[in-house]
Amino acid sequence: SHVDVICAHQSTFPPEWLIKECQGQRRVLGCFDDPQATYTRTLPAMVGYHGAYYCSPSYSNVQLTNDVFKSFGIMHSHWFPLSYTKFSPNHCRDVVDGIDTRTNTVVYVGKCYGSKVDRLARLHQHLGKQLIVHGKDWPLRGGAGFLAPLRGRRYFPRWVRPISSPARQRLYLSSKVGFNMHLGDQAETGNMRMYETTAHGLVLLCDKAATGAHASIFEPDVEALFYSSMEEAIDLIERCS
Repeated sequence: SHVDVICAHQSTFPPEWLIKECQGQRRVLGCFDDPQATYTRTLPAMVGYHGAYYCSPSYSNVQLTNDVFKSFGIMHSHWFPLSYTKFSPNHCRDVVDGIDTRTNTVVYVGKCYGSKVDRLARLHQHLGKQLIVHGKDWPLRGGAGFLAPLRGRRYFPRWVRPISSPARQRLYLSSKVGFNMHLGDQAETGNMRMYETTAHGLVLLCDKAATGAHASIFEPDVEALFYSSMEEAIDLIERCS
């Protein structure tokens, strides 16, 4: 069956307007910020849609996203992987040719949220310069980690700078391990790094979802490595190095 209207990320249309103006059309909403935005944006907007697709198969420590949506009457919802990566024609060749010449050990590209600084600080303590970190919108012009103890976080003495898409691709192609973590501790899984790092031939080292939903994306210990603590993550890095 076909779909007439797709709102790819966040619905900016009043539900009553959609129902009136798009009467008789099938309407689908893309949900990429759940579970954090489920009650503030997703559920209020779903009145105007017939179904949804989401990037995180896990919703919380005890529930899957699909089950949560069903409990609110959203009977048609499907998992959809999240990625904005644009590959060049020579991307696959670059991945294959560069596997034996990768010089960087561990790389993380992402924003500064919640306990992420604590985890990066733990990696920095163990890896030092072997850990490469980039990200946009880090507070204090990238120096938020220096003052992290003032907010009850671990000391992270690194200047974190933004990186362009072409530079990020070159960084991924020269790195061995892609470190990944999510905003919600052991809640959601399936952010953009999960797919971008693996697409560039890195070993994906990712935090687990408590519901085990991460295993529905990549097979553990075969397609990706998953950790439940930073001690386990460091142990897995040592095995990959």
